[in-house]
Amino acid sequence: IVGSCKDVALLKKLVETLGFQHMDLEVTAPRVGVVRDAIMAVVENELGVSLDPVVGCALKAILNYTGGAFIFVKRELGGRIRIIQRSWRIANRKDELEGEEPTGSQLGTMVEEVQEEVEEEEDHLALQDNEEIA
Repeated sequence: IVGSCKDVALLKKLVETLGFQHMDLEVTAPRVGVVRDAIMAVVENELGVSLDPVVGCALKAILNYTGGAFIFVKRELGGRIRIIQRSWRIANRKDELEGEEPTGSQLGTMVEEVQEEVEEEEDHLALQDNEEIA
């Protein structure tokens, strides 16, 4: 990440890729601050007085940018990923029934499961919105 700071497009791609890799974690602004401060404490302990204040400030900015990107990726792109995953599950259910005509109860069960997943997704998004407001 540090090496790609001069190439904005590459930096964005790297940070988004890391964001996708960390999507299973609950990344929040307070947690980003804790991790940033912990990394800065280790760097300051290791380098001591040889750490230039400008470099320390730049490292903090990079860590803040990365953490903010993780939050953005999860908030803005996470919903799309969940839709793709849900569609994939529905398609796989259809494949399981291929070759035979699904019964009414099988179709009803599939519809109920999809509705439950949609409701869970809506509840999850509403909870995230409420947390951001608070």
